[in-house]
Amino acid sequence: STTSEISEKIISLNPSIAISITGFFRPFDWQGIKDGLIAEKLIKNGIKVLANSVQTQTICFDKILTQNFLETNNFSVPKSISVNHELFWAERNNLDVKENLYKEYIFSKLHQMNYPIIIKDATGLSSFGMEVVTTFNQAKAFLSSKKNNGNKLIQELIEGQQFGVEVFGTQENYMISSPFQFSVNQYKI
Repeated sequence: STTSEISEKIISLNPSIAISITGFFRPFDWQGIKDGLIAEKLIKNGIKVLANSVQTQTICFDKILTQNFLETNNFSVPKSISVNHELFWAERNNLDVKENLYKEYIFSKLHQMNYPIIIKDATGLSSFGMEVVTTFNQAKAFLSSKKNNGNKLIQELIEGQQFGVEVFGTQENYMISSPFQFSVNQYKI
């Protein structure tokens, strides 16, 4: 259903409060953005809502925005490179491009990274499409392959046990959950 259809259905029920419980779906786990859009409509209709804002969900969905947000707010983040897919393959559909200086720039930045590194899709909340590579040549081969089919975020791998917290609240009134250990995939991520 569309955000309008869902919003109208909830509004017709005249609830005191609506609570978002977001799941995710492949290939894009952008349901949180949909929930944020619905929340905006419910709030405009005087319904109290417990949900993330569209702005928060959009930042979480876009890994490059997430990286930038965390850096801006003084969180420790791994060294990273954002790769714009269209620029990386600029010579493919443009006969005027004789040399791809953007691609050369990306490769020069890859040389400066500490390996292993993670190459992941720039959008989504999970590790779908993620690749761990241990050498520059593997990274270059991956980016030059058909697997490179969209914008990417490349980060140095931080090894160790992985924990997370959940943050709840609004307007400087936040609660942070106790740390919990993440389950891991074949890369121990």
